[in-house]
Amino acid sequence: MSMSDREYWLGFSVFPGIGPLRFQKLLGYFGSAKSAWSASKSDLIHSGLSKVLTNKFDQFRNSFSLADYAKKLKDLGVSYLILTDKEYPTLLKAIKNPPFVLYIRGTYHFNDMNHRSILAIVGTRKITQYGRDVTAFLTRDLVAAGFTIVSGLAMGVDAVSHQTTIENQGRTIARVSHLSNS
Repeated sequence: MSMSDREYWLGFSVFPGIGPLRFQKLLGYFGSAKSAWSASKSDLIHSGLSKVLTNKFDQFRNSFSLADYAKKLKDLGVSYLILTDKEYPTLLKAIKNPPFVLYIRGTYHFNDMNHRSILAIVGTRKITQYGRDVTAFLTRDLVAAGFTIVSGLAMGVDAVSHQTTIENQGRTIARVSHLSNS
């Protein structure tokens, strides 16, 4: 099965050494994610990646199956948007260095929503019991008021906000750096 450029975007999103800025530089240099993924180590270094990062990426791409990962996402009911998709959230696209892949579980129409009803909840990973209580209390009230909660899925405040949103049948959006291989 031939992979589309979208799957290569997905592959780069899983590799921890390539963030939005580096990915845009790779796209600019190679013209497509597929070309960047398939590039020689020397071409990757010429594109601006360090030798250490190039070696790590080379090891990663040789051991990572794009097809298996795409199938795993499908099996989990997870879809994704890439930065060039028309459905990609307009406001998120407008920030400096937006995430180049968004994972979606469930259905959501980002550009149709009332942007005033979105609120990000972020905070420490080393949360205290008081922090848990306050985060849960505030999140419950925000969900009851119709807010969509956005966070990063990190341990601590982020996790409590998502869990509380789900427990209260709210809408939540998370930025996931990658899904584990287990």
